[in-house]
Amino acid sequence: MELDINTKFISDEVQIWAFHAGHNKKYFNEFAELEANFLDLPGFPFAPAVIENDELVKKALVMSEAFRQFGRGVLADPPSRNINDYNVNPDDERSLRTGVTNVRRFAQEIQPGDIIICPPRRQYDHLLIGISQEVLNPEATVQIHPFEGYPFTYRRVEWLPTRHTKRSLSDTLAVRMENPHAIIKIDRREFGDEVFSLAFKNYLTSQNSKLDIDCPHYRGKNPLETLAAQELIAFFAALYFLYEENRLNEIAGKTFDEIITDYYDEEVISGLVPKLNSPLLYRLISRRRLLASFIAGGIALSAAGALNADVLNDLRLSNSAEAEMGYAEDELRDILQSTVRATSPQALAKANQKGRKGQEEVGLKTAARIRPQP
Repeated sequence: MELDINTKFISDEVQIWAFHAGHNKKYFNEFAELEANFLDLPGFPFAPAVIENDELVKKALVMSEAFRQFGRGVLADPPSRNINDYNVNPDDERSLRTGVTNVRRFAQEIQPGDIIICPPRRQYDHLLIGISQEVLNPEATVQIHPFEGYPFTYRRVEWLPTRHTKRSLSDTLAVRMENPHAIIKIDRREFGDEVFSLAFKNYLTSQNSKLDIDCPHYRGKNPLETLAAQELIAFFAALYFLYEENRLNEIAGKTFDEIITDYYDEEVISGLVPKLNSPLLYRLISRRRLLASFIAGGIALSAAGALNADVLNDLRLSNSAEAEMGYAEDELRDILQSTVRATSPQALAKANQKGRKGQEEVGLKTAARIRPQP
């Protein structure tokens, strides 16, 4: 049997950026359709020789503004394409410094793998949240009306299939994203959990992990319908705690309920928040790096009735959210196999019963999936 944990691994190097789609978000649709982003700088030359020189960047900004004015019909004659024909007005120094920062962030600071958030114009429109795909290629350009002949240099972004609106953002993050810069670096220490939770149903970093547990068939009338889901979360969190503490030998012969009562530790889970909007989901965040993947895998196995030692002995792990499993594979397999071997068959059978009941009553599921071996 194969367990696909379907979890995004987020390295410590990943940065978060708010990227505005031009003044009044006027290029938002182009961002979405092109699967890319770009600065509102028609004809800007993103050659390395320009980017690395502050004065040349400022002249190029002045030149791009002339191209814009021509495209809008403000200027009758085509502007010069020679960057050295342009001078910098000292009165524009402040706005030009902002422009230099935007250019450098776009061309040099944003790295492949960084998270990009593009806010829409209206509160109830969906955010674009994606992953930057490549370093800047000055030759990657697109023509946009009415600036034909003055192309925009773009960078590819994989927009994720999320459905969050601006109202999904905390007030603090929403305020942070609005300032004069087209590109804003978002503090990962302060907003990382919030942004990563918007982007990915499951993720893990070097310090914590997050999991969404879905109950899409919950009717909102009988709270006992979600009891199986809550008990499974507590059961697997207790097993993880015992594994960490090297105390799995203590649960020999204990029942499903006794394991929860005796060993569930609230400190293992940093937050378990029910999202009561339809459909219901539980959002779990933990400072234990592999806890979310362990619980996701455990719920998937129990819902399939496959939580037993025989199955786990031949278990193959995969991760469809990443090109390869990475550093977590061996450790996660050891947690799954060690906890299952230490747990009595009766307790495992009860967990399988809870998993199937949760699936039947509320559609209990996580992003993890069971794939039968061919």
